[in-house]
Amino acid sequence: MKIEYGDNIVSIDSHDTATINKYSLNENFIVTDIKKEKGFYNIIIKSDLMQTFLNPNTNTKDSFYAHYQIISLKTKKIKRYEEIKKGQQYTLALTPHFYPNSNTTIGDEIYTVVFIFTKGMRVPVVKTALDIYTTPNLEGLYYIPCFEL
Repeated sequence: MKIEYGDNIVSIDSHDTATINKYSLNENFIVTDIKKEKGFYNIIIKSDLMQTFLNPNTNTKDSFYAHYQIISLKTKKIKRYEEIKKGQQYTLALTPHFYPNSNTTIGDEIYTVVFIFTKGMRVPVVKTALDIYTTPNLEGLYYIPCFEL
């Protein structure tokens, strides 16, 4: 299935440091899902910090863990680093990869196109995760600790 790279794709300009800083994150996350896609891994993580907000409909406080979607290019095995695992916690620096309004609908599924090192990938958007990120802490599924970056 062909995706048109038109007005629906709004990449963040790498020189727009204000936007990148606004949406960047650096904290502890728990890996909740790992999916192998063609040429990359689609990794779902959740913050280890509970977020609370006032629900205007019920006038009660609701709490949730924020979920994020990370894209990491597939690589060969890297012996010196550990492979990430579901349920484990990692410290990650997340960099936003696109504005949330850059989605394309195909049938009942929503996709966006993410470019990493000029390689464009059609990425299914996870409904529980609002934004797609990349991280220097992952090479494929191998975790690179923050102190080694």
